[in-house]
Amino acid sequence: AGNGSIRAPRNTIGKKIFWEKEPHWFGSRSAFGGKPNWLKLYPPCNETQRVVTWDCTPDNLRVGHVPPQIMQYYGKESRQILFVILLREPVARLQSGFHHLFRTEKYPTFARYAGHIVREDHSGQGFLGSLYGPQIKLWLATFDSSQFLIIPFKLFLAPPRGYPTPIRRVLDRLGISGGQERDSVPHENVHKHSSIDDELGHDLHKRLEELMR
Repeated sequence: AGNGSIRAPRNTIGKKIFWEKEPHWFGSRSAFGGKPNWLKLYPPCNETQRVVTWDCTPDNLRVGHVPPQIMQYYGKESRQILFVILLREPVARLQSGFHHLFRTEKYPTFARYAGHIVREDHSGQGFLGSLYGPQIKLWLATFDSSQFLIIPFKLFLAPPRGYPTPIRRVLDRLGISGGQERDSVPHENVHKHSSIDDELGHDLHKRLEELMR
């Protein structure tokens, strides 16, 4: 649940790319003309090469009709799904989103954008995207809490990166193998900016945090 942070690797077979950034099945079926057109994005199935794909978008967490869609699509098998939620600190997520999507002539600085949110507008997508509590409740209304692995963003980036020891232990307990610790995590869509306090000041930063609790 963040903008301009980590981009997942593409789904590939050999040198052919079958996945670009954020096409996703759940929540956007009409955009791809239904299942037949969606399947054209992938190679034919075969029994000699295993291919793993995923829906790669932070939108899934905050779109209310996605959990029932997944439940309906997978039926009784839906109870076997493990959902991984990567959560960034809410104000840091908003700051990243501002520099990636929401900077305009009206709001040329993060301070002006955040001040508008604090004073009068709690309905923008940038702000609502950082309200993780209501979003997760939507999922828990459909799926059991045991199906969720929630990973703090900072833990994911802390050395050893990718699969820190506490996360690796959970995955091992679930019988999920694979994955390697990495010396670095690739970053794309990165926009350089100052720290949150440098951009907002301490008081505005704290007021924004209080709104997101």
